[in-house]
Amino acid sequence: MALKRSPLLAILCFLFICVLNIQARSPIEEDEEVKVLERQLSSLNKPPIMSFKTDYGMTIDCIDIYKQPAFDNPLLKNHTIQIQISCPDGTVPIRRTTKEDLVRWKSSVRPQDYDPFHPKDPKTHYAVVKFKKLDKPYVSAQGTFSTHLPPVDAGEMSGARVWIYGGGGPDGNSISAGWTVHPDLYGDSFSHLTAYWEMAVLDVLIRSVQDGQTGNWWLATERNFVPIGYWPRELFPQLSGGASNIAYGGITKARPNYENPAMGSGLADCDFYHTAYIHNIGLKAGSDQVTPNWSQAEIDVDCPNEYTVQHNCEEQLDPPNFYFLYGGAAGVC
Repeated sequence: MALKRSPLLAILCFLFICVLNIQARSPIEEDEEVKVLERQLSSLNKPPIMSFKTDYGMTIDCIDIYKQPAFDNPLLKNHTIQIQISCPDGTVPIRRTTKEDLVRWKSSVRPQDYDPFHPKDPKTHYAVVKFKKLDKPYVSAQGTFSTHLPPVDAGEMSGARVWIYGGGGPDGNSISAGWTVHPDLYGDSFSHLTAYWEMAVLDVLIRSVQDGQTGNWWLATERNFVPIGYWPRELFPQLSGGASNIAYGGITKARPNYENPAMGSGLADCDFYHTAYIHNIGLKAGSDQVTPNWSQAEIDVDCPNEYTVQHNCEEQLDPPNFYFLYGGAAGVC
């Protein structure tokens, strides 16, 4: 079974990405491609109950909660929804997909499936802290991420995530969440809260918690657990009993034959005001709260002459907690 990743249910931005080889086409071929795009849009954009525009110009459709695109997956045929959110009762907000989105995704370089436990793409690089497998499975992971706007061009990506992995070897299940600057995916160079299946500095607290009754994994923000959505257990059988490994850190994706983009803020100093950091890391294994410490953690940086992870800084957080700084400038490994 291949590594599986899936979109969240009840999340604001549902993104469907496919890849098409770009080459010269005849008018007949171009007309057929337009028809393909129209069919994809019809499949993705379900009939809305109501719609509204955000301050950033995005159109959000309120879709019947059981007609959202996630339910096109046959594995969710008998799934029971756990959440109701800001649209009218019985609906869910989904960002409307445009033809421009599909064209941009088709003509872009698609990031390879990636998790820091089984890297396989030579143009994807990382600077992460991995937590070792414990006697009990992990059921919760949280961290406060500083967010940044590293310069990223088309075909590139830079961001930071928490990865939750279950199973053995590359055939396990992985989910992740964090912030990402990804022009091909979002059509801009801003930092977006991003969930994966398979500026002045701002903090965003991200929590992933498994529901002990259903086995679903929830994504939430803020200390009082404001839910964004969840990954249903049906799509992740090797995470249904908890996670075997957790990792936090930065990730970049470069274009072929180009240098790697900056990671984090682009700096690698012990400077909490300018360097990217992750702190307030909290873990739970079984029913036990786990106090993170460096004896159970491993630093893994695959491009050490460009990116770094630091934690022995003279300046400490107040109040003290488990933290690290990461990142580095653009360059070549």
